[in-house]
Amino acid sequence: MDLWKLFLTERQEQKLNLLEDIISRTEASIDELACKHSLTNRNVKSLIMQINEDYIENTSTTDALIRFENRLFRISTLKASGTYPSLYSNLKITYIKQSAVFQVLIYFLRHRKVGMIKLSTHFNYSQSYCYKLVNRANDIIRSMGIECQISKRMNYLIVEGRESQIRMLSYILNSHSTTFAEDNNYLYRNEKSPTKIQRDKLSRITRIFLDAHKMGHYTDVISDQEMSIGLCLYEELHLSFSQAFYPLNKKINDAAFQSEKFLYYLFAVYFFPEYLTPEICERLGAGLMRLTKNPIVDRAVEALEKMEESYSIPDNLHRTFVFQLVYRSLITDKLSLSSFFYLEDKKLLMNDKFLTIKEMLKSVYKESISERDLDIFSTQLTELLYSYVGHVMAKPLHVMIHITYHANYAVLVKNYITGVYKPETVTMVGNFADADLVISDRFVESKENQYFFFLEDIHNIETWKRLGEFINSKIIEGRIRSDTIEKIS
Repeated sequence: MDLWKLFLTERQEQKLNLLEDIISRTEASIDELACKHSLTNRNVKSLIMQINEDYIENTSTTDALIRFENRLFRISTLKASGTYPSLYSNLKITYIKQSAVFQVLIYFLRHRKVGMIKLSTHFNYSQSYCYKLVNRANDIIRSMGIECQISKRMNYLIVEGRESQIRMLSYILNSHSTTFAEDNNYLYRNEKSPTKIQRDKLSRITRIFLDAHKMGHYTDVISDQEMSIGLCLYEELHLSFSQAFYPLNKKINDAAFQSEKFLYYLFAVYFFPEYLTPEICERLGAGLMRLTKNPIVDRAVEALEKMEESYSIPDNLHRTFVFQLVYRSLITDKLSLSSFFYLEDKKLLMNDKFLTIKEMLKSVYKESISERDLDIFSTQLTELLYSYVGHVMAKPLHVMIHITYHANYAVLVKNYITGVYKPETVTMVGNFADADLVISDRFVESKENQYFFFLEDIHNIETWKRLGEFINSKIIEGRIRSDTIEKIS
């Protein structure tokens, strides 16, 4: 489920779907688009015309974005291909901002407590229409499973619920705003944050927290075990929290201050994953493993040991795995990932190794993570851990070279392939029966689950490009969709 679709009209969604199809292929036939999206040709033409009008209205150009020629819709050649995704994104943002429900929800998340007269005056809507928008906003919040809502009091409306979820919703809905954190009071200043994108992310998070503090809203107090984990985080990650929130520690007690700091770090690290370099992850894991009698860390170590019963995890990844297990278990709860980041019906990694790891994690964490959160936690964490060790678990691609017409080229092809791929990725074999992939300059009969590549012209660079793409695709398929499971020794 796409959160943003909750704020789009049916027609806006249709326009975005059509634009995405045309951009991805640079051209598409009207009949194909009509069939795929269950529209008439006339409706497709009308929607494309509106896209062009929206594009012209939101840019300085007078030229149409999409042209119709010979029953084909084509993207204008006036724009470089690299700008197409930004065009799509900008148009989507424009549509979302046109949603009255979106604007009202953003307003409430910013102010938290609003009188109906003030709300009606601000948006120039009737009070009855404002109530309808508030009800619709609550419907969206409920559909996400978030523990908060806009409640009516005697003479005002107020946002109530779990504070961490309110902040998450506010951050996500403001993620496309170009002015949300431009006020100098919110600018994040840290010389270790070198890029504008990174500064913008942390500035947005800082504003979310500062706005909440100004209105007297604070997160739940963390446990002693979480406090110990927080101290490990602060040793390696320096986000200048105390500097940015200096007045806060004078207004609230230390436990509340440390809880705010802990949540801020979880926010920052989750939305700023670039900060977690391999070296930092390893050092964080080492620090966590030194903690004693900490159930959160102990559970992560237990999960690692359980994985090692079936797989040999490289020693240099042990500390990284412990950190990821601890960190992911915390953000699943504190950032409510099951509400904000839905599990898709289509999952990339669904081989038997993946499912086995997932069930291992579920068995370890079933008592500490709610049933609703457990599936998204185990799925996302398994995807992450599998990305570290998938190459260890996967079998190499067995390749046989069978050159008939130009036999002297067999060694040449073999040397090129072994020079590019490591033996654990691609292994050369001499028998047809052992080969996953046969490369030949003539057609040969292949067995079931065996791939064949026709090497038509060794002197043609395009042939080599196709061969490289073909081998890469089979390696990826083997690592992601392997159907066999073995203990790695």
